[in-house]
Amino acid sequence: MTIPKYIHYLLGVIYLLFAIWVIYGFFQPNFLFLNEEIHSSYFIKFIIVLIYLVSALLLFAIPFTYYKLIFKSTPVKNIFYIFIIILFFSLVFYVPVSYFYERTLMPNEKFHPYLQLNPPEIPQGIPNNDEFLIVCLGGSTTAWADEKNQKWPKQAEINLNKAIPGHNFRVLNQGKEWYTSQHSLINYEINIRFLKPDLVIIMHSINDFMQNADHSYYSNGEFRRDYGHAMGPFTRLFRIRPLFVQIKHVFNSIWYAKTQEEITTDTFPGLVSMEENLNRLIQLISLDGSSTILQTQPYLYKENMNKAEISSIWMHRANGVGKDKKWSIETARKGMIQYNNCIRRIAEEKNIPLIDLEAKVPKTLEYFTDDCHYKSPAIQIISREVSQTIVDLIKEKELSVSN
Repeated sequence: MTIPKYIHYLLGVIYLLFAIWVIYGFFQPNFLFLNEEIHSSYFIKFIIVLIYLVSALLLFAIPFTYYKLIFKSTPVKNIFYIFIIILFFSLVFYVPVSYFYERTLMPNEKFHPYLQLNPPEIPQGIPNNDEFLIVCLGGSTTAWADEKNQKWPKQAEINLNKAIPGHNFRVLNQGKEWYTSQHSLINYEINIRFLKPDLVIIMHSINDFMQNADHSYYSNGEFRRDYGHAMGPFTRLFRIRPLFVQIKHVFNSIWYAKTQEEITTDTFPGLVSMEENLNRLIQLISLDGSSTILQTQPYLYKENMNKAEISSIWMHRANGVGKDKKWSIETARKGMIQYNNCIRRIAEEKNIPLIDLEAKVPKTLEYFTDDCHYKSPAIQIISREVSQTIVDLIKEKELSVSN
């Protein structure tokens, strides 16, 4: 029986519409996934390219095979043999790729499962009784450098040694990306107490605040007071997917990706947790005979942000986005207001010096690279405020002793 030509034409039109639908789907990706994941993994890039190539080959192979079979220029058994050969070599190729893929997810030998990442290193030669030792605790906003490779703890050390030459100040940067107040509490107990620092400076807000996003990709369930739901950088290890499952995950992220519901809220149960962690940390520091300074955390979130500012921020998207939900910028702004107010309240209740950096650093791209990380002008402000506060405290103490 000969199939009428119009049937072939009809099937061709249907297939063309199907191909357009498939191709259009790749123009509807999860942009968060593309912006964040693709920059951090060569295997993710490889999988994306593989998906594109396979999709293109299938779209071409379907009409080609149909044409060959209809006009009987290629026997059916030959098509079957070709399919078996392709499947065989795909499986052979899959084994080594899967092995190397899983190797990239494993931590290096220094990875600390409780402190996460590689813990900050303690320099040799400490303690030194001739030094006025200052330890700075915090997250990446303490640990990271600006575009000129300047870090505010080091700049504060330079300023202090210029201002009071005889005191021989040493400022130890113990900030680490991802660190919350709980990480700093553990870090102080394990790595810092034996140093007996003269002063501990603490800056925490944004990483603790992000723990409230229990709907995010970095969360393993509903919010827990002990932050046990928040996987942080440990997420990649906790969720090691077999390569085939990872391919499926990537495909779901780049082809007709689902749009998350945007959440605006001003309720953050994690405020209690941060306050408890900081109170414990302050108590330990006091028991060790050391002094404490608290700092509020500067950030870029504000009302009526312009396009350049909105395009520069990413933490509320990366940390506050999950499969079905995502935080709004307004949520990030409200959260940081409440968390910094918590810092202010603790300082007042404990009668601890406070450096209100959030009020000192203007919320513009002249001072910020993104949500909360600093450019050189901000680093200069922070280091100046820190060093001046310490100088004033020392002079006040010396004056009280002399009287």
